[in-house]
Amino acid sequence: MLTEIWLRQRGYDKWVQTEATILSSELAEPDAGLLRSEKSGKLNSRDQFYWHSTCVIGWKDGSDSFHTASYSVPEWSQLFQLYEGQTVFIRYNPACPGEYYLRELSIYKAALTLHRILRIAFIALSLIWFALILWRRFH
Repeated sequence: MLTEIWLRQRGYDKWVQTEATILSSELAEPDAGLLRSEKSGKLNSRDQFYWHSTCVIGWKDGSDSFHTASYSVPEWSQLFQLYEGQTVFIRYNPACPGEYYLRELSIYKAALTLHRILRIAFIALSLIWFALILWRRFH
């Protein structure tokens, strides 16, 4: 339901639907060295490591021109399981066939954005709560 509203609002429903083929798929192991604490060199208990999949997809537009694009997703995405030779349905912009819309990729990006917004809101509310406690204590 929300996806259909998003499609219409952004104009993706007017884009041409086609099948794209996974041309290549690579898994990337998380680099634990990048997340180590600079002071102690130890891993923090809050550090999270996720595998990432980077895929290249290809499709033909209405004039039989071939287009490619790539995306990268973490292991919890539905797109993580895809491998070379499989197909996915995309929509491409008829005015600019290199632009595409992949539903599952948009869902992942929306969830990531919502997670970030909620995290910032939680931090802001925590700071306000702490400031109110301090203000009540000293007034």
